[in-house]
Amino acid sequence: MLVFVSFLLVGLMYVFPGSDSYGLRNTDEFGFPIGFRAIFVRFVVIMMMSIFSWILTKNGKYSQSLPKLILLVIGNAIAGTFITIVLESIVAIILLVVLVGFNLN
Repeated sequence: MLVFVSFLLVGLMYVFPGSDSYGLRNTDEFGFPIGFRAIFVRFVVIMMMSIFSWILTKNGKYSQSLPKLILLVIGNAIAGTFITIVLESIVAIILLVVLVGFNLN
């Protein structure tokens, strides 16, 4: 459900004219949307944070087997990426409502 909502929010931000906060309309030198690069960077950073937090735990050495660890790290990275997208979208909507409210007065 969270994945669906985050894709819906990003899709709505892409559809609305003039809104390009994730850079989905602009492309880089290879022709890929710039926004996908930003989402991928978030994914990699959260995945690295998950690995380091697992390494730094005292019982991390024997609490998880390697396949479970890989699934856990990838799952954390995917969930964290979509949660950050959803939170940024909510903040952007709140700021938009506040700014429109101030402009109407």
